[in-house]
Amino acid sequence: MFLVILTGIILFTITTWTIVGNTLVIIAFIIDKKIRQGGMSNYLIINLAISDLLLGIAVLPFSASYSTFRLWYFGKFLCETWLVIDVLCSTASIWNLLMIAFDRYIATNYPIYYRHHRHSIPRALSNICIAWFVSLAICLLPTLISEKKPEIYSHAENRTIPMPTKYNALTRQCELYKDENFVIISSLLSFYIPLIVMIFLYAKVLYAIKKQSLIRLKPSSTQRSNNDKTYRYFSTQQSEITVTDDELSSADQQQVGRREISAEARITRSLAIVIGCFICCWLPFFTLYIIRAVCNCLSFNAIELFFWLGYSNSSLNPVLYAILNKNFRVAFKNIISCKNICFS
Repeated sequence: MFLVILTGIILFTITTWTIVGNTLVIIAFIIDKKIRQGGMSNYLIINLAISDLLLGIAVLPFSASYSTFRLWYFGKFLCETWLVIDVLCSTASIWNLLMIAFDRYIATNYPIYYRHHRHSIPRALSNICIAWFVSLAICLLPTLISEKKPEIYSHAENRTIPMPTKYNALTRQCELYKDENFVIISSLLSFYIPLIVMIFLYAKVLYAIKKQSLIRLKPSSTQRSNNDKTYRYFSTQQSEITVTDDELSSADQQQVGRREISAEARITRSLAIVIGCFICCWLPFFTLYIIRAVCNCLSFNAIELFFWLGYSNSSLNPVLYAILNKNFRVAFKNIISCKNICFS
């Protein structure tokens, strides 16, 4: 009994913070002008927060109850709806992160082009629509790979039910799809393929940042004028900032180089941490999810811990924003204290 109570407290705490934390992110975007002016990256972050909030509202309360009591109390219709929304939101999260990785790739490798389009709302909306369209398509996979729609909810009755989930005549169950074709295809499309593309994009991004940093932190002899001894330092957008020896000492020149670490580079590193946490949270689950479907050797309980490790990523993202992004951190403090909100 103690274990049941402790499990319930932990899982419902994760659920509550997922809802509260992602609500704070969305409110911060609405009320804070600096965040809204942050460009396409922040629009994609808000889309990620929306998918995480939807997961927290429509999926996690039912998941917490089911994991705590080991019984599904909500009927067949809610079981089917719960599973569909679960796949939708989880897939949308990683495709949103893939769109963020693509945005960072364009920002660092094609800075002049990106500078002219970073505030383009239509481009941001197109990326957002791609993420949700793919997620919705993956949700419909069971109807495409099966001749007939499988039963997902098993009631406590003695009869054979054609369904891809584990059936137990003594319990109410609502488990993840176990159909091998669906599990493999959906895992590839919703996790592994985007993950590979994401890693490739961030490798290119980090290489570009390193290359730009080396250029920025030391003056080039070919860029030095003998007449006025002028040095040039490169910014992320490949523009030049010109200073003279009369204006800067040698120490000052080093300080200028350090201060020239670009905002785009900082954003990229922050979002790389967000994506890294996402991988750590979801990779164990998707690996065991495929093993469970292929060999039928793992129960739902065996992978449940990793299931919730993946869920916890949706509650972790708002914390990462607060740690890594000063504008979000300030906005969260203003919201909690009602500063410039309740009494504006």
